[in-house]
Amino acid sequence: MLKRSCGTTYSYPRQAKAYRFNRTRTRSGSSDLAVAAGYARLFESLESRRLLSASLLEATAIQEPNTVDQLLELASGKQKNELTLQSTTSGSATSSPTPLSAPTMLKTGLQPPPANVITQPGSGSESGSGPGSRSPADFRYVLRPGTGFTGPTATPAARGTGLGATRPAIADWDAVPYQSFSGALNVGVVAFHINEAGIERVDFSANGGPWTSVREMALNPQTRVVEYFATLRAELFSTGPVEVRAIAYPTVGQPVVLEPLKLYADPNDTFAARTRYVSTSGSDTTGNGTAAAPFRTVAKAASSLQSQYGNADGGTIYLGAGTWDGGTGAVSTPNTYLTLKAAPGLARSAVTINSFSGTPPTKIRVDGVTIKTSIPNLTVTNPRYAWYSNSDMRGDSRADNINWSQTLWTGSGQNFVVTTYATDVHIYNVLDGFRHGRLIRNATVNGIGSNFFSDTKTVINVTAYDVDPSGINPSDPPHPDVYQAYSTRRDIIIYGLTATQDLAYARGLAMDNGLHNVAIVNANVDNRPAWGAVFEFGNRSGGDTDNVLIKDCSFAGGALWNTPGPTSNFVIENTTFTNPPGPLAGVIYR
Repeated sequence: MLKRSCGTTYSYPRQAKAYRFNRTRTRSGSSDLAVAAGYARLFESLESRRLLSASLLEATAIQEPNTVDQLLELASGKQKNELTLQSTTSGSATSSPTPLSAPTMLKTGLQPPPANVITQPGSGSESGSGPGSRSPADFRYVLRPGTGFTGPTATPAARGTGLGATRPAIADWDAVPYQSFSGALNVGVVAFHINEAGIERVDFSANGGPWTSVREMALNPQTRVVEYFATLRAELFSTGPVEVRAIAYPTVGQPVVLEPLKLYADPNDTFAARTRYVSTSGSDTTGNGTAAAPFRTVAKAASSLQSQYGNADGGTIYLGAGTWDGGTGAVSTPNTYLTLKAAPGLARSAVTINSFSGTPPTKIRVDGVTIKTSIPNLTVTNPRYAWYSNSDMRGDSRADNINWSQTLWTGSGQNFVVTTYATDVHIYNVLDGFRHGRLIRNATVNGIGSNFFSDTKTVINVTAYDVDPSGINPSDPPHPDVYQAYSTRRDIIIYGLTATQDLAYARGLAMDNGLHNVAIVNANVDNRPAWGAVFEFGNRSGGDTDNVLIKDCSFAGGALWNTPGPTSNFVIENTTFTNPPGPLAGVIYR
């Protein structure tokens, strides 16, 4: 109910609820009816998204003429100071909503990015405006859960006319699936299109709830990537699996429905108690897995979690200083990751995992350690999800052939099971940096003997330097590349790549096997002087090339079309070459 200073009241009933506001004075020149309508719309919108308390019936603290403006700023994330709001339902008071906070795992686990990592790629949104700095309290982008999706999300019809009107958006999640969250988690999408109008919006829905549109890229403070992102707040969800879907809509072109992102909500932070400690001086016989009485092996700690909770979901095994076998034994992780993590207070250099015996669980994460071996994969029909985070991934020399992804070939053409993720890592002293991965983000890769990246689907905010194949397999030495698309030729995104130092032995982007749906944005590559080209695209292995965007890039070195075949819808925009590759039918420069 809105009350004028002269005593006249206006009410806004909503089912059995009514919002009542006491005002001692009105805004000069404003209509009380307009004010009432503004409040009504505002609170209906906020409550429908469950962003205030279950119901907001009274706000006795509202006394100032500019309160509507303050509330609107609060709703848009601009207001830093929360208003004091009291909520009542049938006369009983409830507290105001809990302020947004970062997810627990990010509070405790996120370390500064490696040196040279680009933290803000991009010159702005696809519409041309600069990237926003979005407050984590911006209520417009918090997803309200539904009761579950009832079936697949239909792909919307193509839209508009002009270049790329029938071509899909080039989009992917910038998020690791199956992670759990107990606070706020921002889920991001990177999306581009060859049409100059770019991406109109990305729509998100959680568990079949209302679709929320995000129309501009902004800096995601959790991933440090300029992207389209929405926020999940754990307190809005019941404990259990969460499915997020997204649709990338180009202004002109074919919208794309991304594969569902599976997560796990832990609103009561129950996983925080699922911890075990291991130490080189511990005991699997007399220990109990606490910091005071640690176990000796990772396998014993994992089996202890399995015995107590029925699975190892969300468990954390803290590793003491020393060298470890990461084998967990036969434990299950049906919903989220079991994490092997350096014990509190230990630097990643103090804790090394150098082997993984046995069969790992289907979801396993290593965090804040040095790891010198890959996590074994399982089977094509039952792959494991491996997540390397905040860690040093290294070998003993450039010849060390550690395949971090342990990729599985399906036996059907060039199809692979790609379920490995790396975030905030440093990869060095190995033959290949990261190949056949699903996502690598915020990484530095150096001291490599062959390829920095190959056949990895999405590469975001990476720095690569220092490659030298000298002395490695002299009869058939490596031919290094910054990125090689050899087996994976579709749905590739490279967004924020710097490779400008010590690359004399490497080609730059070697993508000459025919490509479809590829976006390379904000890449700066300089391999001068080098034996190979810095930019090499074509159809050397046959097939065609279609729907490729090269945008806001710089290539210093040789550039060429290698045995080009049928090429269409290949756009090079705002990109500089020291030696341009020249014209080619189907390639558009702008």
